[in-house]
This record gives sequence, C-alpha cells and structure tokens, in this order.
Amino acid sequence: MSSLFTSLYTGASGIRTSQSALNTTAHNLANTDTKGYTRQQLMSADFDYIDDGSGFKVGLGTQAAQVRQIRDVFMDKSYRTENARAGFYESMNEAVTEVEALFGELEGVQFQNTLNEMWCAMQELQKEPESLVTRSSFLQTCVSFLERSQNIYTQLSEYQKTLNKKITDTVDRINEIGARIIELNQKIDRYEAEKQQANDYRDERNDLLDELSGYVKITYKERIGGIDINIEGMQFVTGRVLNKLEAREIKKEVKLYDENGEPIYGDDGKQMVSYQGTEMYDVYWTGPSAPKLYETLEYSAKQNSDMGSLKGLLISRGKYRANYTDIPIKPEEADFTDEDGNLDEEGYQEAEIEYKEKLDNYHKFVKPAMIMRVQAEFDQLVRETMIRINDVLCPNVYSEEYGCYILDTENCPVGMDEELTMGEGIFNRKGMSRYTKIEDGDEVVYLYNEEDPTDNYSLFTISEVEINSAVMDNFSKIPLNKQGNTGDYEMDICADLLAIWDQDSMSLGPDDYTTNTFMEYYNAMTSEIANEGSTIRILYENQANMTENVQSQRVGLSGVSGDEELTHLIKYQQAYNSASRYITVVDQMLQELLSKVGA
Repeated sequence: MSSLFTSLYTGASGIRTSQSALNTTAHNLANTDTKGYTRQQLMSADFDYIDDGSGFKVGLGTQAAQVRQIRDVFMDKSYRTENARAGFYESMNEAVTEVEALFGELEGVQFQNTLNEMWCAMQELQKEPESLVTRSSFLQTCVSFLERSQNIYTQLSEYQKTLNKKITDTVDRINEIGARIIELNQKIDRYEAEKQQANDYRDERNDLLDELSGYVKITYKERIGGIDINIEGMQFVTGRVLNKLEAREIKKEVKLYDENGEPIYGDDGKQMVSYQGTEMYDVYWTGPSAPKLYETLEYSAKQNSDMGSLKGLLISRGKYRANYTDIPIKPEEADFTDEDGNLDEEGYQEAEIEYKEKLDNYHKFVKPAMIMRVQAEFDQLVRETMIRINDVLCPNVYSEEYGCYILDTENCPVGMDEELTMGEGIFNRKGMSRYTKIEDGDEVVYLYNEEDPTDNYSLFTISEVEINSAVMDNFSKIPLNKQGNTGDYEMDICADLLAIWDQDSMSLGPDDYTTNTFMEYYNAMTSEIANEGSTIRILYENQANMTENVQSQRVGLSGVSGDEELTHLIKYQQAYNSASRYITVVDQMLQELLSKVGA
C-alpha cells in the first residue's frame, strides 16, 4: 500500500513540475516582443527519498527547484563595454555633424560665397570709388558678412546650450537609474528570501544597467542582497546607498588688472584672479569637496577612456564659449625690441610664461572640444578680416609721445562728405569706439582704443562687433579720398583692400605652422572639420556595428524563440499527460487492490 501511495505522490510531483514548466514556457511566449526580457527556464530536481525498509531509497518524484534566466554574464559585460564606447562616439558624431551642417550650408548660402562676395565688392569699389552705389554695395556686403558670421557663431553657441541641457538631463537620468536599481535590489532580495521568483525585477535591473552603460563607463558586481555599481572607478550604488552625481556651473578664471592695465598681485606673489560664470556645467560627485567625474577629458581606445555618451557630450561642448583669444600666439623677440635693438627681457619672459599657460589651456580644453575649437578658429578668421579692412581705411601709427597707437592723420584717407571725416572704419565694437578723440593744443589726436584681454567689450570678437552706424547713415563718410579736399581718390587704398586677400598671415592654431590667406584659412578650417567628421563617423559606425553584433549574440542566447518555446510547450504537455496517465494507472491498481481485500 505504501508503495502505491508513494507512486501516487511521484505522479503528482510530475504533474506539478510539468505545470510549472508549462507556466514558464507560456510566460516566455507572452514576452516574445518585450524589450529587455530574458528567456526563463525551469530547473527541476529530485524531491526527496524515503527508506523502503529494506535499505533501499525510493524517490518521491521531482520538483521545480528554480526558474533561472538564460544569460551569459560575460556577454552582458562585453555588450555594456561596447555600448559605452558606442554612446561616446555617437555623441561626438552628432556634434561634428551639426558643425558640418553649419558650415556646409547656411540659409542656402555657403560662407565661402560670403567671402567671395566681399572680394568682388572690393573689386567693384576699386573701379568706381566715387560712386555712392558702389560704396553702398560694398557696405551691404560687409553687413551680410557680419550677419552671417554672427549667425554661425550664435548657432554654435546655441548648440553648446543644447549639449549643456543634454548633459544635465543625462546626469538626472543617471541618478534616477541609480535610485531605481537600489529599489530593485531591495525587491529582489526580499522576494528571493521568501522563495519567490524575482526574474522580472532582474530583467528590469539588467535593462537599466544596459542603459546606464551607454551614459558612463561602469563596472559592477552582484552580491547577496543586490548589485554594486562603480562609475569611472568611483562607488555609485553600494547596498542601499546612492552616491549621486550633480551638475555645477563652470567658473572661468580671469586674471585681474588695475585701471592702468597692470597685473594685481596677492600676498603670495601670484597674480590675483576672479571667477566668472560660463553658463556651462561640469559633472561632479555630490558633496562640497567632491571631485569631478572626469578629471581629464582626454580619451583613448587603448586606455578604455573613450566610453559613455556623457563624456562625449562634455568633450564636444567644451567648457565655455571660445573666441580668438583662446588661440595662443607665440611672442616674438622683435615685438619686445626697441629701435636701438635693446630687448625687454622681463617683458618678453612674462609674455613667454603667459603663452605657455594659454598653450596648455588650448591643448587641454580648446583643441579636444570640436565646438570650442571651431568657435575660436572662426572668430579668428572674422576678426582678422574686420581688423585688416579697418586698418586699411584708418591706418595707425605708434606714438612715442602718447605711448600708444594713434590715427595716422597725415596719411589716412578721408570721406567725401563736407567735413572730410577721417577715422571711420567699417566695423566698430559695440561697447567701445575705434578712437578716443582729444585736442592737444591746436592739434586733434585720435588715440586708438586697443583690445584688452581682460575686457570682453574691447575685443573684436564676432559677438561684440557691429557695422559703424556713421558710415551706415552716410556712405560718403567711408574714407577713400585723398586729404586736402582735392576730390581725388586714394586708389592705393582700394588696392590695399584687395591686397589683404592675398596676404598669408593666419594659422589655424599653435600646432599649425602653415600661414594662409582668408580663403585658404577658411578652406583649411572646413577641411579640418570634414576630416575629423569622417574619422569620428567611421569610428561610430564601426562601434555601432560591433555593439549590434554583440547584442545579436546576446539576444540569440537570452531572447525568446517562438519555435523553440512551442517545442518546449509540446514536450512539457506530453510530460504532463504522461504523469496524469501514470496517476490514473496507479489509481486503478489501488482501487483494484482495495476491492480484493473487501474494502
């Protein structure tokens, strides 16, 4: 009798196990198209054994021991590594594509055409300098040049703001993921401690790890009670503790000078500085003295430092809006040598130190950041164009008496208006005029207001320049006439305007020793953008393919195959039916036995 009852128990365990297997298979089929779902498999085990009284053990059937996920931890880590690298190059590719679009086509007109139009307008000006129509055309070309320059620079700056918003949003999302993973750790721990299945929570956690790996470089380790996560080697999730990231505004260091332009030094002998907000954000760990997430934005595939879209965004955006002052210019001894050949060694050494500091800043922050570098290079092109046009129309000469540059009133051209206006350039700084006019006895002197690196309003940057309203209101004030009220025109002036287009004087940066004309400079700059874009695009496409291949392998292992699950469904249904028939046979035997003994 005990043997029959044991058989009944064995059959019942088979039914229960088969039913659990059928439920697991049905769950797999129901989640065939569920993103992040991992195929589950029932693992069965012997239930128990009893002694039949003769020294032999009799099994009591089978049981559902575990519903496991079909995952490969090494493949998961491989995917997350490749996904981090893909995220990095995707951010870089988006940035370079945006920059290429700005210079490729702006409002249907390439900027290169703008430069050509300006050159053509100067040619026409040389033919008829006395014509107000020709002067108007030349001035309108200058207006278009500045407007298009400002439009491009503004869009570069606006894109920086867009990237800045993406950075802050990414930081927020990373923190959200960390908080949710802690919640899932607790749920998984609680459910599995109560012998309940928590695979769906594990799927959600793994899906969040996949997403997190696209943002930053992560390492992780599963332990009893949850999973610990590090970001860039620093603890992010540990147990139930979340070490958050936060975005803080970047402060740009500005050296302090007195009203005479002399450096202000502190008690330690170092030049004092102030810090100005940049409206850009860097990423730090939470805490008053917590470090940055990235101490350096250098990246290398060999060092596995080219990982995470967040780093790609930070590199592409840069630290602040750049201009021509961010391109260091090596000081020349000739600039510190007087007419007698005496070198100002102290001044030259100070200039060398400042140059090395700016060069270091350029290599650390400007050159790696696509947008910052292009801002600086483009601003330099536009500035040089404006400066040279102004210098031709309003030539300066250094005055030992005043210790600065002044308008060369003896040789400069004048306007064709009644006042014979002199010193009116085409381009003016918004916050500062070209000259400060003073009367020295019977003589009128025009002191040139030089650019001051400590005063942004004094700089000839794209954002701080406008067309001179005086010549806009009266084209005749454009200085093209000879002095003396002769009515003759300075043809040399028009020739000099054209000549500036053939002058080789600009390099893209301190690492480029090739000097270029305006057009050569622009072509070199756009070629640099295109070459970098091509390189980044190839890296991104290759990395995207690599990530997709790893994911395909992972899905092939962990994903649900409808055909395979239907096969399992048939198998487990047959096992269920077999266990049912087994019980039926045992029941018949038991009924027959009971009838024989008269029960």
